[in-house]
Amino acid sequence: MTWLVEKPIAHRGLHSGTDTPENSLLAFQMAVQEGCPMELDVQFLADESLVVFHDDTLARLTGQDGITRSQTYSALKALRLYATDQQIPLFTEVLELVGGKVPLLVELKSDGTIGPFEARLRDVLRDYNGEFAVESFSSLSVEWFRINAPEVCRGQLSGDFRDWDGRGSPNFLACDHRSLPNQRVAEERRKRGIPLLAWTVTSPEEYARVKPHVDNVIFEGFRIPQ
Repeated sequence: MTWLVEKPIAHRGLHSGTDTPENSLLAFQMAVQEGCPMELDVQFLADESLVVFHDDTLARLTGQDGITRSQTYSALKALRLYATDQQIPLFTEVLELVGGKVPLLVELKSDGTIGPFEARLRDVLRDYNGEFAVESFSSLSVEWFRINAPEVCRGQLSGDFRDWDGRGSPNFLACDHRSLPNQRVAEERRKRGIPLLAWTVTSPEEYARVKPHVDNVIFEGFRIPQ
C-alpha cells in the first residue's frame, strides 16, 4: 500500500481535453509512459461487462443519449470518446495495457446494488499481476470488500466525511480537496492511522494549499513532478 503515498496519482489517466480523452486507453498509455500511478472509474453494465467510464450518462463524452449502466458492451463499442478514435475500454483491456507497470486506483461507480458488481471486479482483479487498490463513495461497497476480499486494499471516498457512517474499515480515505482542512477528516485519519488522499487537484496553487493536510493527491490538468 506504500505506493498510495509515494507519487501523485493521475485522475482518469493523463488526459488532455478532447484530444486525449479521460479514461481512454490513450490517457492510460500516457500515464504508463511517464511512470505515473493512475485513477480510473469502472462501471458494471447490463451484460455484466466492466467498462472504464465515469459518467452515469453517455452524453458528455460520446454525444449519445443513454444511461451508461443500462447498456451492453456491444452497444458501446460503436461509440467514440469526443471526436477521437478512442472507444470506451473494457476494464480488462486497461489491465492488459498497464500490465503492472504502474499502480491502479480503481473507483467503483456503484448504483447502490451491492454484491454482483463487487464480486465481478474482485474476480477480474484476482488474475491481475500488479499493484492496485479499490475505492468507492458507497460505504456498503467498501464493507463488501472488507468481508469478501479483505486482502484487497480498499478506500472510502467522500466529499467531506460529514455523513460517513464509518463502515468498511477502509485502508485509506479520499476526500474533496475543497473541504480541507477539515476537523472530522483529520480526526478519522489520526484515529485510524491511515493515509488521506485529496481529489481532484487541478493546479499548482491547489496542490500547494492542500499538500500539508494530506498524504497524497489525485490530480489532473497540470503535471506534478514524479
